Amino acid sequence: MVCVAGLYAQVDQTQRVEFDLGDIDDISVVIFENHKKFVAVYNDENGDTKNEHKINYDCYDDNLKKVATKSILINEKLKPFASSTQTKDALFSIYYDRKSDEIVIYRFDVTKMEILEKRISYKEKLDYANEVKVIGNNIFLSFDRKKDITCLVINFEKASYKIQDIGKLGEDLTYFDLQLAKNPDGTEEIHFFCSKKLSRKNLLMCYVVLNAEGNLANQNLVELPQINEETKRTDVTLAKLKDGGYFALGTYTKGSQAYTNGIYMSKVKTNGSIGFDKTYNYLDIPNFTEYLSEKRQEKIEKKKEKAEAKGKEYSLNYRTVMHDIIEKDGNYLLICEFFYPTYRTESRTTCGTNGCQTTYVTVFDGYQYTHALITRVDATGKMLWSNIFELWSAYKPYYVKKFIKVNDQGKNVNLVFASGSWLYSKIYSDQGKLVSDQKGEVIDTDKEDDKVKYTSGDIYHWYETNFLWHGYQKIKNTKDGDGKRKRKVYFVNKLIFKK
Repeated sequence: MVCVAGLYAQVDQTQRVEFDLGDIDDISVVIFENHKKFVAVYNDENGDTKNEHKINYDCYDDNLKKVATKSILINEKLKPFASSTQTKDALFSIYYDRKSDEIVIYRFDVTKMEILEKRISYKEKLDYANEVKVIGNNIFLSFDRKKDITCLVINFEKASYKIQDIGKLGEDLTYFDLQLAKNPDGTEEIHFFCSKKLSRKNLLMCYVVLNAEGNLANQNLVELPQINEETKRTDVTLAKLKDGGYFALGTYTKGSQAYTNGIYMSKVKTNGSIGFDKTYNYLDIPNFTEYLSEKRQEKIEKKKEKAEAKGKEYSLNYRTVMHDIIEKDGNYLLICEFFYPTYRTESRTTCGTNGCQTTYVTVFDGYQYTHALITRVDATGKMLWSNIFELWSAYKPYYVKKFIKVNDQGKNVNLVFASGSWLYSKIYSDQGKLVSDQKGEVIDTDKEDDKVKYTSGDIYHWYETNFLWHGYQKIKNTKDGDGKRKRKVYFVNKLIFKK
């Protein structure tokens, strides 16, 4: 994929699968990179009785040929207990049976092409899980209930569970995030993030580490203290160091928690103390405002100079979503996407005995993404290089999402994202050089007379230089011989970037 930067790339898109939305419901696609397969999971018809429905698991190979179909019957009394999750070899679907007080787990094994069911008696107080992660046979589910932060650890093979009460490690904790992390020795562990408010302006970012067996790796909260009285951490992702300590990367704010002003880098020693704690104002990152017009950049630079002349720091407010930290050759990659909320005005008319009255209301209209940052830092927190690039989304999601898909296999790092009918690929070397910058047009369907009226989809890295683009489409074709002039489908397209 390495080529001269700035080229238009050929995107080979000869393979496509369509699922007619008139026949199926609740479809999702799960990618298994190591097996060069993907699984489409959907409801297609009623089960043996009116109280059941069937869920199909269709497995496709790298040529988009269906190689297996497995099904399960779900009773209406089974309620989703957590979102589905996967490992490199299996997909887990988790339900709760209120009639029998059992957790019901289905595991679709992509290597054996079989579905296993496990039922686990569970009569504790039940909430829908915040997040779910899997390490080996252990499934980790996080719950947050009135400052009582709990982790449920289920062993699938043994059909057993245990409860790890995180809240007992400290009072007044607020749940923040659950992350799955890989260690330098190849093992995995769970990072349970929470925050602790000591006072109105003093907020600690705390984390608890659970090993692969679901046991506490540290018996106390490990704390990242507030940077200073005015500066609070808003996000964090950890990487374990070879000496047993942790390297933390995240964003910080000097004002509203909804916005960020820069990034921080910290080393947490094995005894929990802070080795170093560095911050980088976004405006101190080289070329950070390159995505803006020259006029806008000049205004920002003048404001920054005026603030510095008064001994103050000038900051811009951004909303960010941060990717998990990536360890490469003893250094670390941080990727951030930036966006802002948009709104529209709607008129509403109500009529009564005194006539009609029109009022105008402001309505949230989605998040507009603007640009992204990729930076590489060493184990001392020194920023080795950084790059900024435009990330203008063709559609505005109503929830915070990550548009960029990362493939960090090999020496380089490949970032891929889609916008409208275009697929973008950027490859950076370990020295931060942009060695490939490609843009390829995506063909919506494989029928010449199709006119796509609506598309909502996303791009995911599959394996090597292959990607899957999948989502929803409304299509019109007045010349289609099968009689279907209009169709609503869920599509899966295989995309290959060519040099």
